Amino acid sequence: MENDTEVDTEVRRGIKKLITKRNKLWYEWLYREGYICYFKTHKTLKNRYLKERKENIQKRYREKKYREEDFYNQLNKQIILGLLMDFCYFMQESMACSCKKRLVVSFALLRRPLVDNLKILLRIFADDKFYDNFIERDDYDPAQMEDTQLKEFLYATDKVRVVEPITGSFIYECIFDKENTGSIINLSNRAIHPVTTRPWNKTGAMNCNFMFVNQGDIAELWKHYYAYLPAILMFYSELFNCVVFGLFKDEVDSRLFEKRLERMAEVMSKVYR
Repeated sequence: MENDTEVDTEVRRGIKKLITKRNKLWYEWLYREGYICYFKTHKTLKNRYLKERKENIQKRYREKKYREEDFYNQLNKQIILGLLMDFCYFMQESMACSCKKRLVVSFALLRRPLVDNLKILLRIFADDKFYDNFIERDDYDPAQMEDTQLKEFLYATDKVRVVEPITGSFIYECIFDKENTGSIINLSNRAIHPVTTRPWNKTGAMNCNFMFVNQGDIAELWKHYYAYLPAILMFYSELFNCVVFGLFKDEVDSRLFEKRLERMAEVMSKVYR
């Protein structure tokens, strides 16, 4: 047994010497042929590649983020421009018809800018999910909104606007309150449709909306038109300012915002003196 152990030990030593000698010869051959330098160079190149790859990933991320920010920036500008154009054109024509005492047409023209488009502007202002829904869903209607959410968005404007008497609650009552027979949503519905059947805005028997009005009725409608309109215009103007100066603060002179506020205060003083 002892002899066997000594033989095994010698065999292991011999094998180890052979391996060491082989490794030495192998290493010398690699060095002589230039492969050792190649491995060292490869390691350096690999480290450099990994560093450059990381930098490229970061660069692509910055470029992608910039493209996304630029995309949303352009999207915001186009939507807000469209809303502003709608508002100006419809309101201009509505007031022109009012000057001619064509009150039915006046109230019909208020529908799109005040009832529908205002909801879209409120979503831009307060709805975090607006852009995802607007971009990804082909069945999305931003003008469709539950009353609870509409009130939430309107009340949120009170925190950023400065004309305190015109609150989100007051605007809801003027425009969206279905229980208020003189709200814009009710009057514009009656102006657009000859007959309305909703319980809160029902035409009634032997009647068509605004077809049997007399001069006294027109005078009351005219009075009502100008009772709400100044406050609504002021609210809309201020909300536009908050959205534009909030979204594009790097592109717009902030001093212009103060001038706009001063101008609104001047207009308010003339309207409600």
